[in-house]
Amino acid sequence: MDMTWLTILVAILALIVCFFVGYYKCKNDLASQLESLKYYKKTYLHRIGGTTQYPSYHLVSIDGGLKWYAMEKDSDGSTIILGLSEEIFPGLIEHLKGMDRLTEYVLKNGPIEHIGPEEAKILGDAGFTVKGESD
Repeated sequence: MDMTWLTILVAILALIVCFFVGYYKCKNDLASQLESLKYYKKTYLHRIGGTTQYPSYHLVSIDGGLKWYAMEKDSDGSTIILGLSEEIFPGLIEHLKGMDRLTEYVLKNGPIEHIGPEEAKILGDAGFTVKGESD
């Protein structure tokens, strides 16, 4: 009878040790994967969309947004780099940066209700034309 309890106790201890080893391994693997994802999102950037001037674009940057390249996919799914985005789509990057600034402004301050000099500049940088006098 004592040997049975000892066997059960050893088995339970082994399960507890295996649980904690597995837990810490998974926790470390998850932390490593999240760090890799963070690096990927910061370094390998994509911008896909369309504007009135450029109905369809697909841009990629592999250096964290310092240089942007226009790209497309061919029929077998391979990536074709068309060239620097500014050469293929002149003015698009500045327009997209302006839209990002407008989005940040609205998220921080809420909807634009009165157009003052700051709002007019932000809207102009995003490609909008503000007519009339500023408030």
